[in-house]
Amino acid sequence: MTDELVGAQVLRTRLTGLALRESTRLDLPASPAPSTVLDIVFGTLRYRVLPTRRPVDSELADELLAVLAPDPGPGPPSGGRVGRV
Repeated sequence: MTDELVGAQVLRTRLTGLALRESTRLDLPASPAPSTVLDIVFGTLRYRVLPTRRPVDSELADELLAVLAPDPGPGPPSGGRVGRV
C-alpha cells in the first residue's frame, strides 16, 4: 500500500469520526451516514476540480449543505402539538 493511499485512509477515518461527532452534537439526521456524506463531498470536489475545472466556491458549499443537511424549517409553535389532536 502506498503512503498516499494510507494517508487518504487515515484522513477518511478521522473525518468520518469528526462527521459522526458533529452530526450527534448538531442533531443532524442519521441518514446519510457520515461516511456517505464524505463520499458525496469528496466525490463532488474531485469531479469539480479534475475533469470540469469548475470553481470550488461558496455556491457549491451552499448547495452541498442544502442537499446533505436541509433546513427543517420552523418547528411547531411554542407549546404546540404536532399531528392530530
